[in-house]
Amino acid sequence: MTKPVALITGCSSGIGRALAEALLASGHRVWASARQTQDLERLANAGFEACRLDVTDHAAVQRLADELQRREGRLDLLINNAGFGAMGPLLDGGAAALERQFATNVNAPVELARACFPLLRASRGLIVNIGSVSGVLVTPYAGAYCASKAALHALSDALRLELAPFGIRVMEVQPGAIASRFGESAGREARRIVDERSPWWPLRAGIEARARASQDHPTSAETLAAAVVRAVRQPRPPRLLRVGRGSRALPLLGRWIPTACWRAASGWTARWPDRRAGAWQTAPQPISCMDIQPINTQEPRWQMAVEVVYRSSRDPERLFMDKAEADRHDKMLELAEVLASTLQRAVPSLSEQQAEDVGIFMARHRDQFAKAFKQNLEALAELPAGEGD
Repeated sequence: MTKPVALITGCSSGIGRALAEALLASGHRVWASARQTQDLERLANAGFEACRLDVTDHAAVQRLADELQRREGRLDLLINNAGFGAMGPLLDGGAAALERQFATNVNAPVELARACFPLLRASRGLIVNIGSVSGVLVTPYAGAYCASKAALHALSDALRLELAPFGIRVMEVQPGAIASRFGESAGREARRIVDERSPWWPLRAGIEARARASQDHPTSAETLAAAVVRAVRQPRPPRLLRVGRGSRALPLLGRWIPTACWRAASGWTARWPDRRAGAWQTAPQPISCMDIQPINTQEPRWQMAVEVVYRSSRDPERLFMDKAEADRHDKMLELAEVLASTLQRAVPSLSEQQAEDVGIFMARHRDQFAKAFKQNLEALAELPAGEGD
């Protein structure tokens, strides 16, 4: 029986290498691309068909498609995994950083699909685009990366519709925090973009921390790869697959928690050093979630927030205590700390200060959240755990 053929980009390490190994073990003939000679040697020694490819070189992409046609005559699976994160303030990176980011994360997947279209059409194959939850919930100092992944999500939807008449399917993967070298490379990008001339230079430590956020207690790349292989082997692969820490919580929070709350949670970024006094001063904020009174906990957004906190907590029944007890023992700040810790576990990309601000907001409204929590306790306990959570 002829083995199905898979082409995976960006296989030097991390997600790409894990995907290549999982597909090889499942019986695929795997073409694994990389750019560096030492990476290609390791891939070849591991049993892959190693191929040198810079995904931003359109001529090289077409040459690879021609070689696949000549040597294999088919392509059953194309996984667009190659990518990087251009971290740092948008205005520091400017158009040049955006162009580099989109060339790899957005343009390259379309060009690979275009070059491989005849092979995929003949095999009625599947395209898998590796996106990110960062394309769903935008965070500061990752604007170019978030924009590129949001664009890839939209293009995946468009390709799915346009390729359906030819029997080619498209699946999008939106990973959460996955163990890889992404944080290392993103940190280098942040250091390259933010220099001493930048207005954001005083915040460089926080910017670099954001670049490394995906490596805070991440899900293993092997877990992601196993989930992808299970999905692609289904007769009808899902349109969207979310795997990894924060892959469900982050989109839920982005959809249901009010924008004002996220603004306040990001307000710490407006703290600037007073060079004359050597102290920190806070710029005025346009709106603060601490001033929202009252809230309606029956709204779906707050029901969902309670669900996220419940599912991520180690001791959910003790999260919202009786108000009198809280006042008597001055437990409000303690509750805020518990909530902040829970939110950080659920959403790794939140900074410590952001999680603390949202935790304080929920603690201040503990009466309303406690009521909603108790009303939904039994239903929440019966919720199935998501894959990769």
